[in-house]
Amino acid sequence: MTFLSWLRNNSRNLIYSVLRKILGTIAKRANPLLAQFPEDQIAGKSAGIHFDWSEYGISTPYVIFITGRCGSTLLSNLIKDTHLAGAPEEYFNVDNISRLNRRYRAKSFLSYLQNIVESSKCRGRFGSEIDWWQLRQLDLIFGFSGIFPPAKTKFFYMTRRDIVAQAYSFAAAKSTGIWHHYSGTPTIEAGNPSPSLTDKRIWGEIVLLLESEKQMERFFTQNAIKPIRLDYEMLMASRMNVLKLILLNLGCDVDSIIRQADITTDRTHKDPRDNSQQILAFRSKYSNLLTAVENARGCSYAAVRLQLRILGLAQ
Repeated sequence: MTFLSWLRNNSRNLIYSVLRKILGTIAKRANPLLAQFPEDQIAGKSAGIHFDWSEYGISTPYVIFITGRCGSTLLSNLIKDTHLAGAPEEYFNVDNISRLNRRYRAKSFLSYLQNIVESSKCRGRFGSEIDWWQLRQLDLIFGFSGIFPPAKTKFFYMTRRDIVAQAYSFAAAKSTGIWHHYSGTPTIEAGNPSPSLTDKRIWGEIVLLLESEKQMERFFTQNAIKPIRLDYEMLMASRMNVLKLILLNLGCDVDSIIRQADITTDRTHKDPRDNSQQILAFRSKYSNLLTAVENARGCSYAAVRLQLRILGLAQ
């Protein structure tokens, strides 16, 4: 076979390969995570960081994978207050990096990671929360498994069974700018009306949640990760039991768990505004489509998107 005939037969694959590399390079350069670290940006950093946890006295790193409005803030505060397993936060959220880096002044991601580990570790444990969008940015540039190797890291996955209430909560938080309600802060009056949200807005959040769950499950499969699965409803039914389950899986001894968990204080409160009427009306109006949503969770939801386009509800 001549070179010209080989080129003709393989030109499509070559073009695809070149385009993929070009688009991958553009995606990396546009990654907002990379933009936070001048040294990495100049170097054109690519995936490949390997973090030595033992060097920082960490025997048990852990990650809580999350979806939005799943109760993860409440959970992280409960863990933090036990003083047994560090202070898990969304350390790879770009806004949080910007906030924390005003203190650390880290010019590289590795330096930033070293700083948050040193300041947040406790009794040989360090934890972080991360959602799909943050995970995608982190993995693309620095590589997730090199930072949190599956053989060494404990994984949890926090979701919410009631996706309609979850989507409504997400849309309401974005609309009002009120994401959390803590004790000791100005209260949200129960008599205040809930934000008026269109059906299209709520469906937009449902689709984002479906995409997040699908991509997260794919990531677990590709990386042979089998997380301990938790959800908002479990947390609401028994906060202490969920907290104790996590601490037990992180290797905390039973006496310490019992002693410390029972003195934690719940500082996060539910929004007291009544939104049940709008959510109930939404469930009634789209009952058949919501059945399809439940069947699609964690996998393809193409049929749901098609139906939303037909109904004029796709964003």
